Amino acid sequence: MANYETFAQGITRHFSGEKGLGIVIVFDNVDKRSRDQQLNIFEASQWFKDLTKALVLVNLRDSTFEAYRDEPPLDAFINAINFYIRAPRFAQVIRKRLELVLEALPNEVAKRQEYALETGYKIRYPASRLGEFMMSIYVSLFEKRNAQVGAMLEGLVAKDVRRALGMFGDIIVSPHIPTSQITGAALSAGSNRIPEWRVIRALMRGRGKYYSGKSIYVRNILWADPSHNRPSNLLMSDILEYLIRNRKDKIDFAQEKYALVETIVKKMGQLGYDEEDTFGAVTTLVQWGLIEPESLVTEQVKRDDAVRMHASGFIHMRFLLHRSEYLLGITTDMNFSSREVAEEIGNVWGSNTYSDDISLAAKRKILTKFHDYMRFEYDRRSRRHAFYAENGFGGKITVQALEKAVMQFNVLTKRISSGPQEH
Repeated sequence: MANYETFAQGITRHFSGEKGLGIVIVFDNVDKRSRDQQLNIFEASQWFKDLTKALVLVNLRDSTFEAYRDEPPLDAFINAINFYIRAPRFAQVIRKRLELVLEALPNEVAKRQEYALETGYKIRYPASRLGEFMMSIYVSLFEKRNAQVGAMLEGLVAKDVRRALGMFGDIIVSPHIPTSQITGAALSAGSNRIPEWRVIRALMRGRGKYYSGKSIYVRNILWADPSHNRPSNLLMSDILEYLIRNRKDKIDFAQEKYALVETIVKKMGQLGYDEEDTFGAVTTLVQWGLIEPESLVTEQVKRDDAVRMHASGFIHMRFLLHRSEYLLGITTDMNFSSREVAEEIGNVWGSNTYSDDISLAAKRKILTKFHDYMRFEYDRRSRRHAFYAENGFGGKITVQALEKAVMQFNVLTKRISSGPQEH
């Protein structure tokens, strides 16, 4: 074909002029592209609109549009018709899918279903109730009385619908949630809720006995990368807390919440962190999905890229870090600067051969040792670097979270050891 432009004009003239049909051209998935590619595609779409006289739809990322709406080529269309399409909420996606299950499942599976409890008893039920049971489990996770768990799950997956569906399925089949609790939630129409700590454990450990750092939902934000020049267990938490505290500010980007990677590197440098280490930590946090680049390109993070806090990162700092199940769980995937601490914690976990859980006394011992170690690391950094005690908010929050967890276990241990009180 010699002339594509003439051909396109001829096609559109035929349908719109001779056939009397309106032509709509959609440039789809543009929001999945980098910032520069989005702007180039937008400019090309305007040229194509003038060429074909068609209605052209382009979906840009909201952050790109807001940041560059006053600059070419977007400034010429600032008064045009703009629609904002928000991703559906996690709970709504699950509910809609379950409604489809309710319709389709009875015809797709055997008429009678069966599974075994931990005790060996078998539960038999008609396939017509399978969808009903699934909806009851949904209610147990997302009802108002369990709002914190629902918010955690939604934050960890954010706008990723496929990941949301996978998470719900992983919770249901997790070996860390007893089938008796799944059954209780199903038979009670959701009134028997699955405990928060079990949901966290299921997401952290998957089908493994302990947390290994391989979970796609929950990450170890106190992990120290051994390849760094000066590894630190506090670096990631300090980066995340910096972005959280400045999420309503225009740092060095036209839109709120965004900061250049170079800015983060400099801010962490003021706290005594090595620049290469900080850049490596930001790259890891991007790959983990706790920080989101404006370009959405996660493979090759550059220092001039703008990044912001992802909902998952916020949940890790503001929710998971304050849960003893998370703090205990990540100790099986920690790099400690002290060999003694690593061996002591490892021996406690190693003494538990048969169960996926450990005793209350063992948990208390691990948390106490973990707290003492992190307190030492925080105090050492505060002594060595003048601004850390004042601005090392991530490290400060980490130590406070561990102090609270140890205190709770001390109270619980004392209450159990004292036994029932006579009045």
